Amino acid sequence: MEYPAHQMLLYVEKNDGSYGSLQTGSYMSKNYIDDFFDKQKRIQEQAIERLISGELSPVGYYMLIHGMTMPDVAHRVGIGVGRVKKHRLLPYFPEIRLSLLKRYADVFGVPIASLATVVVHAGEGAADYRKKNQNPFVVISDTKGGQP
Repeated sequence: MEYPAHQMLLYVEKNDGSYGSLQTGSYMSKNYIDDFFDKQKRIQEQAIERLISGELSPVGYYMLIHGMTMPDVAHRVGIGVGRVKKHRLLPYFPEIRLSLLKRYADVFGVPIASLATVVVHAGEGAADYRKKNQNPFVVISDTKGGQP
Protein backbone atom coordinates (compact mmCIF):
# COMPACT_ATOMS: atom_id res chain seq x y z
CA MET A 1 0.00 0.00 0.00
CA GLU A 2 1.67 3.15 -1.24
CA TYR A 3 -0.50 5.70 0.60
CA PRO A 4 -1.71 4.16 3.86
CA ALA A 5 -2.95 7.54 5.13
CA HIS A 6 -5.36 7.77 2.17
CA GLN A 7 -7.02 4.41 2.59
CA MET A 8 -10.79 4.06 2.57
CA LEU A 9 -12.81 1.30 4.12
CA LEU A 10 -15.71 0.30 1.88
CA TYR A 11 -18.42 -2.25 2.55
CA VAL A 12 -19.16 -4.12 -0.67
CA GLU A 13 -20.63 -7.30 -2.05
CA LYS A 14 -17.70 -9.54 -2.92
CA ASN A 15 -17.35 -11.94 -5.86
CA ASP A 16 -18.40 -14.89 -3.69
CA GLY A 17 -21.69 -13.15 -2.82
CA SER A 18 -20.66 -12.28 0.73
CA TYR A 19 -20.83 -8.77 2.13
CA GLY A 20 -17.79 -7.34 3.83
CA SER A 21 -15.15 -4.68 4.09
CA LEU A 22 -12.61 -3.79 1.43
CA GLN A 23 -9.74 -1.42 2.11
CA THR A 24 -8.84 0.74 -0.88
CA GLY A 25 -8.12 4.27 -2.03
CA SER A 26 -4.38 4.40 -2.53
CA TYR A 27 -4.63 4.09 -6.33
CA MET A 28 -6.64 7.30 -6.54
CA SER A 29 -4.26 9.11 -4.22
CA LYS A 30 -1.19 7.82 -6.02
CA ASN A 31 -2.39 8.67 -9.52
CA TYR A 32 -4.73 11.66 -9.22
CA ILE A 33 -4.09 13.69 -6.07
CA ASP A 34 -1.52 15.95 -7.76
CA ASP A 35 -3.98 16.71 -10.59
CA PHE A 36 -6.63 17.60 -8.03
CA PHE A 37 -4.34 20.03 -6.19
CA ASP A 38 -3.15 21.59 -9.47
CA LYS A 39 -6.75 22.16 -10.53
CA GLN A 40 -7.61 23.71 -7.15
CA LYS A 41 -4.63 26.06 -7.44
CA ARG A 42 -5.69 27.16 -10.95
CA ILE A 43 -9.26 27.77 -9.78
CA GLN A 44 -7.99 29.90 -6.91
CA GLU A 45 -5.64 31.91 -9.16
CA GLN A 46 -8.41 32.54 -11.71
CA ALA A 47 -10.82 33.55 -8.94
CA ILE A 48 -8.29 36.06 -7.58
CA GLU A 49 -7.74 37.53 -11.06
CA ARG A 50 -11.50 37.91 -11.58
CA LEU A 51 -11.87 39.41 -8.10
CA ILE A 52 -9.19 42.08 -8.52
CA SER A 53 -10.37 42.92 -12.04
CA GLY A 54 -13.73 43.87 -10.56
CA GLU A 55 -15.57 41.12 -12.41
CA LEU A 56 -16.53 39.33 -9.19
CA SER A 57 -17.71 40.43 -5.78
CA PRO A 58 -16.52 38.62 -2.66
CA VAL A 59 -19.68 36.46 -2.91
CA GLY A 60 -18.71 35.36 -6.42
CA TYR A 61 -15.13 34.76 -5.30
CA TYR A 62 -16.12 32.46 -2.44
CA MET A 63 -18.60 30.64 -4.68
CA LEU A 64 -15.74 29.79 -7.05
CA ILE A 65 -13.32 28.87 -4.27
CA HIS A 66 -15.85 26.51 -2.69
CA GLY A 67 -17.15 25.15 -6.02
CA MET A 68 -20.72 26.18 -5.24
CA THR A 69 -23.46 26.80 -7.80
CA MET A 70 -25.96 29.65 -7.71
CA PRO A 71 -28.91 27.36 -6.87
CA ASP A 72 -26.91 25.74 -4.06
CA VAL A 73 -25.96 29.09 -2.52
CA ALA A 74 -29.49 30.46 -2.98
CA HIS A 75 -30.97 27.48 -1.17
CA ARG A 76 -28.48 27.66 1.70
CA VAL A 77 -28.81 31.43 2.11
CA GLY A 78 -32.58 31.35 1.72
CA ILE A 79 -32.98 33.71 -1.24
CA GLY A 80 -33.77 33.41 -4.94
CA VAL A 81 -31.21 32.40 -7.56
CA GLY A 82 -31.62 35.76 -9.32
CA ARG A 83 -30.44 37.62 -6.23
CA VAL A 84 -27.38 35.38 -5.89
CA LYS A 85 -26.64 35.96 -9.58
CA LYS A 86 -26.65 39.71 -8.96
CA HIS A 87 -24.73 39.54 -5.67
CA ARG A 88 -21.83 37.63 -7.25
CA LEU A 89 -21.18 40.69 -9.45
CA LEU A 90 -19.36 43.70 -8.02
CA PRO A 91 -21.85 46.48 -8.95
CA TYR A 92 -24.63 44.84 -6.89
CA PHE A 93 -22.53 43.75 -3.91
CA PRO A 94 -22.73 47.04 -1.94
CA GLU A 95 -26.54 46.74 -1.91
CA ILE A 96 -26.48 43.61 0.28
CA ARG A 97 -27.90 44.14 3.77
CA LEU A 98 -25.66 43.21 6.69
CA SER A 99 -28.03 40.44 7.83
CA LEU A 100 -27.88 38.84 4.38
CA LEU A 101 -24.10 39.28 4.25
CA LYS A 102 -23.92 37.35 7.53
CA ARG A 103 -25.92 34.47 6.00
CA TYR A 104 -23.52 34.38 3.03
CA ALA A 105 -20.55 34.33 5.45
CA ASP A 106 -22.10 31.41 7.35
CA VAL A 107 -22.61 29.45 4.11
CA PHE A 108 -19.01 30.03 3.01
CA GLY A 109 -17.64 29.30 6.49
CA VAL A 110 -15.80 32.62 6.76
CA PRO A 111 -16.09 35.58 9.15
CA ILE A 112 -18.32 38.36 7.88
CA ALA A 113 -15.22 40.59 7.69
CA SER A 114 -13.85 38.29 4.97
CA LEU A 115 -16.75 39.29 2.75
CA ALA A 116 -16.28 43.00 3.42
CA THR A 117 -12.52 42.85 2.77
CA VAL A 118 -10.88 39.98 0.90
CA VAL A 119 -7.13 39.89 1.59
CA VAL A 120 -5.05 38.63 -1.34
CA HIS A 121 -1.54 37.56 -0.30
CA ALA A 122 0.49 38.44 -3.39
CA GLY A 123 4.04 38.48 -2.03
CA GLU A 124 6.52 39.98 -4.50
CA GLY A 125 3.78 40.56 -7.09
CA ALA A 126 1.77 42.79 -4.74
CA ALA A 127 2.63 46.00 -6.64
CA ASP A 128 1.36 44.49 -9.91
CA TYR A 129 -1.84 43.33 -8.23
CA ARG A 130 -2.38 46.79 -6.70
CA LYS A 131 -2.13 48.39 -10.15
CA LYS A 132 -4.74 45.99 -11.53
CA ASN A 133 -7.04 46.08 -8.50
CA GLN A 134 -10.45 47.43 -9.53
CA ASN A 135 -12.29 46.06 -6.51
CA PRO A 136 -12.71 48.28 -3.43
CA PHE A 137 -13.38 45.19 -1.30
CA VAL A 138 -9.92 43.71 -1.94
CA VAL A 139 -6.75 44.40 0.01
CA ILE A 140 -3.46 43.30 -1.57
CA SER A 141 -0.93 42.10 1.02
CA ASP A 142 2.86 42.05 0.54
CA THR A 143 3.10 38.69 2.30
CA LYS A 144 2.68 35.31 0.65
CA GLY A 145 0.10 33.18 2.40
CA GLY A 146 0.31 35.20 5.58
CA GLN A 147 4.07 34.71 5.98
CA PRO A 148 6.48 37.68 5.80
